[in-house]
Amino acid sequence: MDADLAAELHAETGAIVAEDSGLTIPVAGQSEAEIWCQNSPLAADHVAAGAFESAMQLLNRQVGAVNFEPLKDHFLSIFQASRAIVTGNEGMPSIMLPVRRNPSESDQRKALPVLVKNFQSLISKELQDAYKATTSNKITEACTLFRGILHSLLLTVVTQSSEAEEVLQLVGVCREYILGLSIELSRREVQNDTSAEGIKRMLELAAYFTGVQLQPKHMIISLRTAMTACYKHKNLQSAQTFARRLLELAPPGQAATLARQIQQVAERNPRDEIQLNYDQYNSFVVCGISYTPIYRGSPSVQCPYCRAHFKPEFQGNLCTICDISQVGGTGTGMVVLP
Repeated sequence: MDADLAAELHAETGAIVAEDSGLTIPVAGQSEAEIWCQNSPLAADHVAAGAFESAMQLLNRQVGAVNFEPLKDHFLSIFQASRAIVTGNEGMPSIMLPVRRNPSESDQRKALPVLVKNFQSLISKELQDAYKATTSNKITEACTLFRGILHSLLLTVVTQSSEAEEVLQLVGVCREYILGLSIELSRREVQNDTSAEGIKRMLELAAYFTGVQLQPKHMIISLRTAMTACYKHKNLQSAQTFARRLLELAPPGQAATLARQIQQVAERNPRDEIQLNYDQYNSFVVCGISYTPIYRGSPSVQCPYCRAHFKPEFQGNLCTICDISQVGGTGTGMVVLP
C-alpha cells in the first residue's frame, strides 16, 4: 500500500512540476506499422506491418479464407522484406527501419509498405513455369505451381484498375488448370483398372478434362488423350467428337493425321460401347471434389475465392482447388488495389 501511494504521489508531483515549468509532456505517436494498417484495406499491407491477425480477418471477410497454413511462408517473407536492418556501432543494437513504397510522400496518411509481390513477375516467371511443367507432362508439379500462384495473388498489390482485372483473370486461369490437371491425375490413377466400372470412370475423366478451359496447346493434349482412349474402348461416337474438336485447333501433323484416321473409322460405326455420364451437348462444369459434371440448371456451390464449382453436398468443405477458402462461404470480393 505504501509503495502504491508513493508511486501515485510521485506521478502527481511530476505532473505539477511539469505544469509549473511550462513543459509539455510528449504523447506517444503512431508506429509506422500502425500507420500502414490504418491507411490500407489490403491484407498484404497488414502482413507487412506485422498485423497478421487483422490480415487474416481481411482475407476471411473478402474471400472467405479459413485455411492460412499455405500462406505462412508468404506472410513471413512479406514481413521481412518490408524492413531494412541498419547495423549499429559496436556494443549497440541494430536499428530496424520500415521501408515504404512511396518514400517521397510526406503525408503519413498516404504512407504504405514496399510492394513485395510483383504481379508482372508472377505472369512472366511463375505462370510461364507452370505452363512449361504442364507441357512437359509434369502434372503434379504444375498443380503445385498454379496453386502457389493463387496463394501469391491473395497478397499481391497492383496500382492500376486494369491490373486488378488481370489479377481476377489469372485466378480463373489457375482454377481451370488446377481442376483440369487434378482430373487428369485422377484418370491416371484408374487407367490400369480393367474392370467395367474402372474403364467407364477413366473414359469419363478423360472427357471431363476436355471441358476445362486451357490454352490451345494444352487443349490439344487433353483432346488427344480422350480421343485415343475412347477409340481404344470402342466408344467411336465420342472418339469422333473429340477428333473433330482436335482438328479445329490445327494440331501438329502427327496428331492431325491420327485424328483424321479415327474420324474415318468412326464414321462407319458411330456408336459408343460404354454409356458415359457425359453429355457434350449440355453445358456443364466439373465438381472440384467428386470430378463429376454439374450440368446447367443443377444446384451447386462455389468457392468464394477461386470460384470453383462443387456439388451442394460439399458445402462447408475446404476448397480443393485453392486450398484456402470454404466451399459455399461468402466474401465481399478480392481486393488488390489500394
